[in-house]
Amino acid sequence: AELTDGIAALVAANDRIQSYVAELQGRCRNIEANCKAQKQALCEKFDRMGAILEERRKIMLQRIMYEQESKSQHLNGLSKVCSDHIESSSKLVDTALQSMEEPQMSVFVQNAKVLIRKVVEMSHSCQPEVLESGYDNMEHYTVDFNAEERILYQLDFIKVEDPEMAAEEEGASGESEDTSGEAEPGGSEKEEDFKDPFALRKEDPWQGRSHLANGVRKGVAVGAGVSTPELTQSLAETSQETNRGATQQVRSRP
Repeated sequence: AELTDGIAALVAANDRIQSYVAELQGRCRNIEANCKAQKQALCEKFDRMGAILEERRKIMLQRIMYEQESKSQHLNGLSKVCSDHIESSSKLVDTALQSMEEPQMSVFVQNAKVLIRKVVEMSHSCQPEVLESGYDNMEHYTVDFNAEERILYQLDFIKVEDPEMAAEEEGASGESEDTSGEAEPGGSEKEEDFKDPFALRKEDPWQGRSHLANGVRKGVAVGAGVSTPELTQSLAETSQETNRGATQQVRSRP
């Protein structure tokens, strides 16, 4: 019977261990699946950030290229206008030089008037455009990504607080509040201790009065039927003190 029970216990233990092993293998599969999902999500996030950065890079490059093309076209246009003017002026100079070799005076004078008018028009037709200072400067497209780089270096996973640690912190804060609450009555008691020690208390209306008043109070107690040797002696002493006080008052009168 004992061997049978031992075998049954061993089989049960093996079953439990087998179940534990199966659970461990299941957890391993879950870890692999969860890690794969998290890695895929992480890659998608970084790909999204990369796409945003690439899009911003293209937009900013397009702005620079647009201004480059605009200013280059403007300068090329000015250059062409000046080149055409120089070519026309050169042809006019050649024509004027040939007209000076005209042997007939009347023809020369007639051609000279026309040439003079064209020379004057040509001289005033082309006025060079004054470009603004820093026209070719592109420093306004300077960028500073130091702050963004620091943020990128700080990229990390979301920090999840441990529930046990949070519970311990809440418990510690609760204990500190209880301690501060218990300390307040002590302060009030100390304040009561600092009160005037000579002040009269309400529960003892006879405190601080004369010996005669004490004697009267004791006499009232005797009249009420509370007669003891101590009360009798106290009344006698009170009466003697009262007589001495009256005698001294009489003697002190003029």
